[in-house]
Amino acid sequence: MSALDHPELYPVKVKRTGIDLPAIRDVSNCASRICGTIYRNFWFYPNPFSNSFTISFNLPQQADVTASLADMSGRQVYTEQWEQVSSGPQRRNINVSVKPGSYVLTLVYGKQTKSTVLIKQ
Repeated sequence: MSALDHPELYPVKVKRTGIDLPAIRDVSNCASRICGTIYRNFWFYPNPFSNSFTISFNLPQQADVTASLADMSGRQVYTEQWEQVSSGPQRRNINVSVKPGSYVLTLVYGKQTKSTVLIKQ
């Protein structure tokens, strides 16, 4: 049973975000309102991954883009750079052979840096 199944509990405020609980029924609304500019233009899938994953991002303007993958000790295990990537939606497939575990994926473009944790199966 979920609080979302009980409308009599509304409105419930989430203190850190100030978002009404009913607003998070729609995942896309949740992503844009909770994550804001941090993840709105940066997607990755699948997670966990086997030997490849896809990064999707939306550039506001043309920029050089660097993707890197580091293990949890901070050792960089993969880096790829794309020069003068045009503005708009982009998708890049990454094939990497690493040991199972947790990794930090970092995407840098312009003055923006986005990071998240990926899990290798």
